Amino acid sequence: MKTTKLKENTKTILRFLLGIIIAVTVLSCDVLDSDPDVLQPDTDITGKEIYVLANSPSFIDLNTALQTNTVSRVAMTSEARYGKITDLGKGILQYAPMVGNSRARDGFQFTVYSQNNEVIKRDSVIIFIENDSTNLPCNIYPVTDYVYGVHQAPVVIDVTSNDVICGGRVVVSIFKPEDSFPPYFGQAEVTNNKIKYTPGASFNREDKIMYKLTVTGDSARSAYGLVYITGDSVCNFRVVSDQFIFNEHAVDSLITLPVFLNDSLCRTLNEYQVNLKISPMYGQVLRLPDGFSYTFPANVNFPFSDHFTYEVCMDAICKTARVDVHLKKDSVIACALMARMDSVNIAYNDDPQIFIDVLQNDSVCGNLKSLTITEQPLYGTSAVSNSQISYKRDAQQKKDDTLEYEICTSEGCSRARVFIKRTK
Repeated sequence: MKTTKLKENTKTILRFLLGIIIAVTVLSCDVLDSDPDVLQPDTDITGKEIYVLANSPSFIDLNTALQTNTVSRVAMTSEARYGKITDLGKGILQYAPMVGNSRARDGFQFTVYSQNNEVIKRDSVIIFIENDSTNLPCNIYPVTDYVYGVHQAPVVIDVTSNDVICGGRVVVSIFKPEDSFPPYFGQAEVTNNKIKYTPGASFNREDKIMYKLTVTGDSARSAYGLVYITGDSVCNFRVVSDQFIFNEHAVDSLITLPVFLNDSLCRTLNEYQVNLKISPMYGQVLRLPDGFSYTFPANVNFPFSDHFTYEVCMDAICKTARVDVHLKKDSVIACALMARMDSVNIAYNDDPQIFIDVLQNDSVCGNLKSLTITEQPLYGTSAVSNSQISYKRDAQQKKDDTLEYEICTSEGCSRARVFIKRTK
C-alpha cells in the first residue's frame, strides 16, 4: 500500500513540475514558436549537385532525394538550359543533355508545396555535364544501350558492359513500378546480372527497358539506365552539311532550306530535338517542319555568302551540320556537275514498284556517261532502268527508306541520296 501511494505522489509531483517548466518557458519567450513538425515542416533535397555524361540521358529520383516530415509535392519551376527534362512519373525525372560532346553546367529550380498548395521551399539542382568519364566523381553512371535486329527470339543484354561504375559491385534490376513504364511489348527479366528481353505477340519492331543499378550492400547508391530495342539493322545516325546557291531573284524571297533530306535519321524527325546551334552572321533563320527558312539581309552585295549550324539530338546523342547559303548573279553562276537529293512519298501508293526520275533536278552539264546505284536501300530493291531508278518495296516492311546514286560525265562524278517515305 505504501509503495502505491509513493508512486501516485511521485506522478503528482512530476505533473506539477512539468506545468511550472512549461509556464516559465512560455512567459520567458517573446514569441511562441510553432510546432516545427506541422506548421514549419522541415524539407530538403539531398544530392543537389548532379554529374552526368554528355552523350547519355540520366535520371533524378525525387523520392530518394526529397527529405521531408510532411506530405508534400515537388514541381519544377524553371526549365534546364542545356538539356531536356521529362517527368516519367513516380518521382522520376529524365534529364537528356543537348550539348553534343561538350562540357557544360546546367540546372533547374524546383518548388516544394504543401497539401494546401502553399510554398514550403524553393531550391535548385545543379547539373554538371562531363564529356570525359575520368572527370566524374566516383559513382554509377549508366550509358544507354541500343539493341538492333530483334525479332521474335529472346535477346540477352549485358547492360553494365558500357556503364561507368565506381565504388563497388552493382546489382541489376528491372525498374517497372507500374504499367506506364516500359517494356510495353515484351517481357524483361534479370539473369546472371544481365537483362533478358523476350518480344511479345504485340512487338512491332520497337520497345525499351528501364533498369536500375544498386551498389551491393549500399542501397542508397543507385542509378537508372535505358535500353532501346529495335528490329531494324544498325542505324548510322548522322547529319550532313548542305550548300544552297541562289540567284539575285531570291533576295526578296523567303527561302526554304530542306536540310533534313540528306540526313540519316533512325526515327521520324518529330522524335528528335532540333536546335539552331550557331546563328547566321547576316540573315535570319527560322525552323520549319522539314527544314529551315532563310531571309536575306537588306542591301546585299554580290557575291554573298552566309552560314549557320544546326543540331539534331535524340536521347542525349547530338549531331551537328553546317548550312552554307550563297547568292550570285545569273551571269556569274557557271554550270557544274551536281547530283541533287530527291524525296518521294509512296506511303499511299499500292503499286509495289515505282520509277524515280532522279536526273530531273541534277546539273549534268554535258553528256551523261553513267548512272549507277552506289548504296542499295534497306527495305526494298532498286535498279537503273532507262535513265531512271526503279524501287520495289518489301511488303513486310513499313519503314522509310533511302538509297544513294552516282552520275558521271567527262568532268567527273557526283553522288546524291534519294529519300523514300513509305510509312503508312
